[in-house]
Amino acid sequence: MALKERVKQIRQEELNTKKEQFYLYGVEGKGEGKHYKWWCRRCFVEYMIDLPNNACTRCKQADKMMTQDARRKELMGKLEVFKEDKAKHSWRKDKWIRWKKSQALLGRSRNINYKAWEYWEPDTDTEDEGEPILPRHNPEFLAMEADMKQRHKKQEDKSKTAQKCRQRGNQCMKDGDFVGAIEHYEEGLEYKRSLKALWTNKALAELK
Repeated sequence: MALKERVKQIRQEELNTKKEQFYLYGVEGKGEGKHYKWWCRRCFVEYMIDLPNNACTRCKQADKMMTQDARRKELMGKLEVFKEDKAKHSWRKDKWIRWKKSQALLGRSRNINYKAWEYWEPDTDTEDEGEPILPRHNPEFLAMEADMKQRHKKQEDKSKTAQKCRQRGNQCMKDGDFVGAIEHYEEGLEYKRSLKALWTNKALAELK
């Protein structure tokens, strides 16, 4: 009987030791919950009891110890800053999207100073700016629109001509006329230097 009591006593002592260690050395955490009294910023450990000299039992320092209230105020402050930054980002993104819509409608004209548009800012600090007003019936805008269409057509014509040059060059390659192929590819590049197929085919012809 005495042996059983002793075993029970030993188990209780071990349990008490574990509890003491648990409270004394705390648990790892970010201080985001509510079930702790102190939090060590250096060790990221939460304590549920007051400690001797208010020092962390792991790093033995007290300079980074924070109460639960202080830690919560810090987190709430960071949350408010995050919300403000997110709101500002959304507003800037919306402004950028509206500017891009205007740019797509206007196109890039030689007679318009588009550099100034890059620094466009609203007249007020409010977020409700609405869509930019485009002078659709303004003679200058109509002239801009006509110029945009004309330049677009010129680009299409150049692309078609470059493709024809590429096709003629390909036919020369099939016929074994590599010099003629290079000449056609170079002619095509004069119309559209961004066409990668012309550069690639020209390089292949030169290797022959």
